[in-house]
Amino acid sequence: MCTFTNETNKLNDMKNLTKGNGELTVNVLKGLEVITGTKIYTDTWVGSNRHKNLRSLHSNVVLILDELKLKYKTGNDAARGGAEGNYINISKRAFDKISKLKN
Repeated sequence: MCTFTNETNKLNDMKNLTKGNGELTVNVLKGLEVITGTKIYTDTWVGSNRHKNLRSLHSNVVLILDELKLKYKTGNDAARGGAEGNYINISKRAFDKISKLKN
């Protein structure tokens, strides 16, 4: 289980990301799973052949970025504006800061 200590950042500034005991909340952990680079695709299809649902973690990622006071840009690079093309673009410096949360 990931825990968030004062050494990484101040807990008082991160109260929306952590539980009372310092562990990261489930929504934050799900958001961190998607952040793998500076361009974050937040929407994915889950399910089997006939029964598919669109899972969006956009709000989870935005929560993390807003709490850390990081700047970001949103956009869509799908051919016809589909949901799979929604992304959030962050800087390399912001990605490095978020990577510290994962460890």
